[in-house]
Amino acid sequence: MPSFEDIRKMSDDELEKYLDTADYDTTGRHFAIEELTRRRLGTISTPHWSLTPGFWVAVAAMIFAAIAAVPVIRDFFQGAPYVGKAPNSPQLQSQPVPSEQQAPKISASSDHPSESPDSKLTTKNR
Repeated sequence: MPSFEDIRKMSDDELEKYLDTADYDTTGRHFAIEELTRRRLGTISTPHWSLTPGFWVAVAAMIFAAIAAVPVIRDFFQGAPYVGKAPNSPQLQSQPVPSEQQAPKISASSDHPSESPDSKLTTKNR
């Protein structure tokens, strides 16, 4: 029967072979089971290297998704009707405000030319 120190020095394969051949209710078998369980729990309890970066990528994706959703959410709430009104009350319609339209300018120098362009042609031809 191997001692506790011998059991701690064995590899996992050696421990499994020992457990297959050891008597059922011996102290060495209990030590071997405890050592193998301790090793496997240690292996299981350490997270895989990809879990931590994946978590931070998921957090960043959620933040960017929330930022991208802000305009849609804002438009949704701005387009909602006033909460205090009854649903069957008539809606107020805004009246269009007439805008002042300016007449297009004909000449760049003034709105009303003192002489017509035709009169300049007739004076030069004389």
